Amino acid sequence: MNFGELVDSVTEDDHKADVSLSNFYRSVMNEYNYVSDQKHGHFYWSTLWNSISPAGNIYRYVGLQTECNRHSLDVWQQLDDLAEKHANLLGGTAVPVEERAQTLIGALDRIKHRHDPESDKAWNGFPPVREYLFHRIGEMCLFRYPQDSGRRKEWFMYRAIAWMIFVTQLLVPYLIVVDEWLESSGGTRRLQNWWQGSIHMKDFICLGNSTKEKLHTLMGGILLELTLLIIHSYVHEQHSCACKLLLLPTSRFWLVIDQLSNMYCVIITTVALPLRFWGEDNSTAIAMDSLTLLFVFMLDDLAGFAATY
Repeated sequence: MNFGELVDSVTEDDHKADVSLSNFYRSVMNEYNYVSDQKHGHFYWSTLWNSISPAGNIYRYVGLQTECNRHSLDVWQQLDDLAEKHANLLGGTAVPVEERAQTLIGALDRIKHRHDPESDKAWNGFPPVREYLFHRIGEMCLFRYPQDSGRRKEWFMYRAIAWMIFVTQLLVPYLIVVDEWLESSGGTRRLQNWWQGSIHMKDFICLGNSTKEKLHTLMGGILLELTLLIIHSYVHEQHSCACKLLLLPTSRFWLVIDQLSNMYCVIITTVALPLRFWGEDNSTAIAMDSLTLLFVFMLDDLAGFAATY
């Protein structure tokens, strides 16, 4: 029994009886040994997959889908060539190519493999090839799309959402910096005054005169540090994902889009954070600024609301 299932099955009376939590501890250790020694179970496979698979975002999803469509189109073309070459075995040339191709797919599904002694199953078909033969793929210039209308709509929506997120991640941080630069009393104006000598370094490190101003400055510094820490952790995660992506068959175009958008957004966000914080005069505005900028550079994650479609 998995540890999660065990916890769900334990009642309140069981907790009262097991005062020393000896059964609970024993169950945890059994689950750990089951995973580490036998290398089996849901936790083992999920951990193994996380070690080789990058975190998901909209660009990587579209890139994998694009590469899958490219291979699917190639397999369908090879299947049509076989249907033309061996037309005499598939009903003759009078039968449409589509029907002859479906006959070949049916023959592929009827292939029987040898009995697997480990899983005690006998497999049919050939999944590595069958994976690319679920639906037809069309081609127009550089675009490869599903011919089915429903799948084609999803194909178009995924790419439309990806491009909207890409434009948002490029423009929003840049516009924030430009807005601060043009603001007469913003953070960039204070930097210019410091460069000109009208503001001294002690003015930057001064917490303020009143208690409210000091608390406001302390909160801004804490939020700035936490936000930069989140960005730092995000950069390390993206670096790990980039190394894992080298081993995946994905579209290089969308891989470049993914890397460029994330690098640009993180750099400009790091520059925009102190500029925005310097120009705010209340704690609520600082908190909203940090949440807004974090929302923008994490907008492409599949866990976000923008990619739930």
